[in-house]
Amino acid sequence: MTKQISTPAITELSRPHDTLEGHINEFLRFLKSPYTQRAYRSALRSFSDYITANPSGGPMTAADLNEYMKYLLKGGRTARTVNMYLSALKRFFKYLEAGGHYMNIARTVEGMKVKRQFTKYALTADQAGALVNHYRTELEAKGNEKSLRNLAMVHLMLRAGLRLIEVVRANVSDIKEIDGKTVLWVQGKGRDEKDEFVQLSDVAKDIILTYLEARGAKPSEPLFIGAGNRNRGRITTRHISRMVKAGLRAISIDSEKYTAHSLRHTFAVLLYKAGVPIEGIQELLRHSDIATTLIYLKSIEDEERLKRNHVSILDDKF
Repeated sequence: MTKQISTPAITELSRPHDTLEGHINEFLRFLKSPYTQRAYRSALRSFSDYITANPSGGPMTAADLNEYMKYLLKGGRTARTVNMYLSALKRFFKYLEAGGHYMNIARTVEGMKVKRQFTKYALTADQAGALVNHYRTELEAKGNEKSLRNLAMVHLMLRAGLRLIEVVRANVSDIKEIDGKTVLWVQGKGRDEKDEFVQLSDVAKDIILTYLEARGAKPSEPLFIGAGNRNRGRITTRHISRMVKAGLRAISIDSEKYTAHSLRHTFAVLLYKAGVPIEGIQELLRHSDIATTLIYLKSIEDEERLKRNHVSILDDKF
């Protein structure tokens, strides 16, 4: 049973049949950006499920929100994730109060203290294309194993969304066929074995197989190795990071917000903009918590904010 909205503060404007779920649906329709709608939906649905399963017996209060945050933390959510959920709730209850449906019980609720981190930004489709073209041009100019390997790694990160550590841990034997589809089994972050796979697109598969053939790779070997005469061991995350950073600088992107990990962000953002639902992005990124996926898509929210460009209104005033 869905909890009804009721409050002693705004009883004259509340309707007995109003429900939390109903107001969430109205609020999501109120949001203009489809990206924000999708981002907030998961957080608000989670809160609705919690309130329904843990009724207080009276109107919702700030204490309920604080208990919900504790519940998220006990469930394994990070402080950063809890703050993202709280951000959605703050905007939701502000909307309810403005419409006379419920008092803003989230106004005084404070978020979790987290260490400040730089958000990694995604490349645009044009920038991703320019990066790939840089490595393709390098291959055409040099035609050596190293340039072929670099192009293969960039395609793998952009088209399959792999983390650096997953690229490093991959072996030639991890490439398999499942129901006629080529996949790569990966050992994800914090995992002890290769228990997940990513599907390889035709472009990524072709360049990787071309690289392996040119190298004369054996199934027992690492997927990517050093290209020097004296260094034929497994490639390192530091080596990949430097390689991608050099490529980014070559296409005039030189910022701490853009790193090798930005290629994984780019994979997520471009698919999301193409219409892949957030739950699908979560599955492709292999995130156990959808809130982590929302962090990857924050750059879209920033992009939408810049497009609105409200500050320019003042230029016409004085």
